Amino acid sequence: MRRSVVQGLVQLVVLLWVANMIQLGLRYSWGIALPQASAQLELSGFEGGVIASSFYIGYVLTGIPSGILVDKLGTKRVAILALVGVGLLSFFIAASKGFPELLLAFLAAGVIAGPIFPSSLKTLSENLSQNNRATGVGVLETVSPSAMIAAATIFPLVVGEMGWRYVYTLLGTTALLVAVAYYAGVPNTHVEQTREKPSFREGFTN
Repeated sequence: MRRSVVQGLVQLVVLLWVANMIQLGLRYSWGIALPQASAQLELSGFEGGVIASSFYIGYVLTGIPSGILVDKLGTKRVAILALVGVGLLSFFIAASKGFPELLLAFLAAGVIAGPIFPSSLKTLSENLSQNNRATGVGVLETVSPSAMIAAATIFPLVVGEMGWRYVYTLLGTTALLVAVAYYAGVPNTHVEQTREKPSFREGFTN
């Protein structure tokens, strides 16, 4: 395999890794932001827990539909829209003033973030050879623990120095930048095409 091809595949895997890092960072962020946000917005413990759960509710509800959407429309378009949506919702979270806004924002973020992981898996499966595919998936699987480590180490520093809202400003800015890089560096996958079923007669002649 040519060196340029290898570099291109490495860049592809890195971009997919970072894209998933964004949605996972948003997912894990609320636990770090919660104490300060609760104090500022006067949220109860129950409200803070419901906000955290709302992201997962949205993510679970759109798990299967997200995969169908990726198959129908192609990975690139869906993933870019998801990254832009996550970025804009992160800015909305940063500007939120109370429980209703945060609840709706995290629920919507869970819904919109849904296609990012399945689109990444499909992109890997169609761009990596059989000899390298499991390695690529293995690299992608490291995103979740890496995001947890980053959330537990970087986000507390941001919250302590600048405030909890800046965590979401950082996530929103990063998501939009990654969306641009995704557009430039990630190929689209094959879109599912419907084929006509062969006739009874064709079944014998083919």
